[in-house]
Amino acid sequence: MTKHFVEYLYPGSFFSESIIEEVLVRDIFLPVKTNGYLGEPFGYRFYDQTIVNTSTETLTGSKQNVSGTYYFGKTYSQDEVKLVGGTDILVDNMRMNRWEKVVKTNRGNFQPFDSTKDFIVPS
Repeated sequence: MTKHFVEYLYPGSFFSESIIEEVLVRDIFLPVKTNGYLGEPFGYRFYDQTIVNTSTETLTGSKQNVSGTYYFGKTYSQDEVKLVGGTDILVDNMRMNRWEKVVKTNRGNFQPFDSTKDFIVPS
């Protein structure tokens, strides 16, 4: 059976943390759930997964139909990031990784933003 999931993204020490929940449908305006420990997510993405239960085990397929990331925040170009100040490392990362844009999230962290697949959630 194919199931739908949402993966909520949170800032972490070195890498983003995530919490995954099953959903009935992919609703980009789903109510965002705050986690007591991690707080409010900075974004989320959807994916599907086939899960088959047999009499002795549960088989879980790989993630399929992975959506782009829906961010809570504002996008910045490299020139706009330079104006923020104190962002030399971010500007270098943007240049070296050829990121045209990043998003400054509602949590204050910056994430790479791919205009072809990522979205800003309307506030």
